[in-house]
Amino acid sequence: MIYLASPYTHKDKATEEGRYHAAMAACASYAENGEHVYSPIVHWHNIANLYDLPTDAKFWHDHNMHMLAKADSLHILNIDGYLRSKGIQAEISEAKRLGIPVLKVNSTYREICNKIVEQVKVKASLSKKQ
Repeated sequence: MIYLASPYTHKDKATEEGRYHAAMAACASYAENGEHVYSPIVHWHNIANLYDLPTDAKFWHDHNMHMLAKADSLHILNIDGYLRSKGIQAEISEAKRLGIPVLKVNSTYREICNKIVEQVKVKASLSKKQ
């Protein structure tokens, strides 16, 4: 199983929503290629929003580390914010400790995902104006 790490937490909720959509697009791509993938963002985003759960890395740390330990590889969705993500840094450290290979999603896909984030942010700002 691929564990897909991606940045998420941001002071701007539209950015979080965009990052969620980028992670969904990545998961869809993996699924189309017959890969088994787990993304904590895709799995928990709607649940956290519906049930008012925290969205910060600290809250989800233990759960994410448990799931990561079951993965065959850690893939980093290297969209804007991934270098500053405390959650991703913790996931990389744990993967290395466990001997799990760490790979970055290719740069072409990065550009597509960053565009998805921006499109969702634009839609969010337009709906606020209505």
